[in-house]
Amino acid sequence: MPRTFRTKAVCWTLFVGWLVAQSLAAAADRPVVGKVVRSEGASLNGAVAPDESTIAAGDLLSTPKGGGALVSFLSGTRTSLSEDTEVRFETGPEQTRAEISSGAVVTDSLGGGVPVVETPKYTIEPVEKKATYLVAVRQDKSTVVAARRGKVSITETKSGRRYLLPGGQYITITDSASGFPADDKQADDSTAQSEGNSRLGWYIGLLPAGALVAIPGVAGSPARDTAIHRLRPKPSPH
Repeated sequence: MPRTFRTKAVCWTLFVGWLVAQSLAAAADRPVVGKVVRSEGASLNGAVAPDESTIAAGDLLSTPKGGGALVSFLSGTRTSLSEDTEVRFETGPEQTRAEISSGAVVTDSLGGGVPVVETPKYTIEPVEKKATYLVAVRQDKSTVVAARRGKVSITETKSGRRYLLPGGQYITITDSASGFPADDKQADDSTAQSEGNSRLGWYIGLLPAGALVAIPGVAGSPARDTAIHRLRPKPSPH
């Protein structure tokens, strides 16, 4: 091997090693959020994320078409990422934040330490300690929240107003939604109330009996055939 080529190869190896060392050092300075229990083509900050990859504050976890990921937090709570999903994890004074910009996640909380899910417009978190709920940001920028178990709080970031979604219900919020439903007690009291919410851009409905909140494309999900697109606004009777 020519000496010049060998010297360049050594320098390149040292440079790559330095980059890896810098990356590890940066991660070491950030608090650990959890880990990727299962990865199906997922990437962490643009690099391949194998099973058991550590997630630190500030990391961006993304999944490709047909892929997915299962994340476990230090509290034991687990969150599944659907295909074509991007989530950035951050830590706050009290809770971990999962900032979803696209795609869908399903969170199954076992008690305390549940991460807050943030979309570009809303903050979603369980009101009760044990809850199973879905949050999705669609391509049309609408937001879908479905609560299979436990009541879920939906807070509008801009106004701070909150809506409580009972277990067994789902809601689709259009990107152009204006106003806010009165409260969860009036969600399905009457046709007039339902039409009023629809005019605001909030479509509220009941999950089918026995249905499981799930996301497509993630092996081991409660029900792979329960797709996000099924949680669509119901057509107006008029």
